[in-house]
Amino acid sequence: MGALLSRLPDLQRSLQLTEGQLGLTLIAMSIGALFGLTFSSPLIEKYGARTTAFVTVFGASAMYAIVPWVPSAAAADPGVLHRRHVRGGAGDQRQPRDRPGMRRNSAIAS
Repeated sequence: MGALLSRLPDLQRSLQLTEGQLGLTLIAMSIGALFGLTFSSPLIEKYGARTTAFVTVFGASAMYAIVPWVPSAAAADPGVLHRRHVRGGAGDQRQPRDRPGMRRNSAIAS
């Protein structure tokens, strides 16, 4: 985790994140830890401490290890496919100003 935190500026540039997006990611990590601590006891009781520790340590290590190879922050977001489908998707060839619900800025519009 320390190596990840020391590389945050480099990761922010390579994933093309704004400071707000990076902040939300860090908050999401903390919220995930809180949920994990809250709901892990039933899993530990069901599968045992050794199995859950093994899966947790190696699962988290694998996720941290793939961070440098993620092409963009959107690729790491599990909801990106859902949002693409809802907003018109990659197959929608219209310009953003021509999509339904998008207003044109009169100062920019020609």
